Amino acid sequence: MTKLTTFKEAAELVQHDPKNPDYAALFLTAVDLANEQSELEYKVLKLGDALMEIVEQMNKLKAAKAAQRKTEVEAGLNR
Repeated sequence: MTKLTTFKEAAELVQHDPKNPDYAALFLTAVDLANEQSELEYKVLKLGDALMEIVEQMNKLKAAKAAQRKTEVEAGLNR
């Protein structure tokens, strides 16, 4: 598998020969690729944040259950 042309490489090709339609097309597809990659990276970061919030909430739930169980035991309400 060959490597894709980077955004920087495509921009340099256009700068070197701005009238070349192949270079212009390559540059536009490189822009699209960079945009999609950026969007994906943003969504991954948001997903990571959401997962951390879920872990924190699960820990709070465990602590609340433990506190309730302790209170029930101390009050003699163990079922």
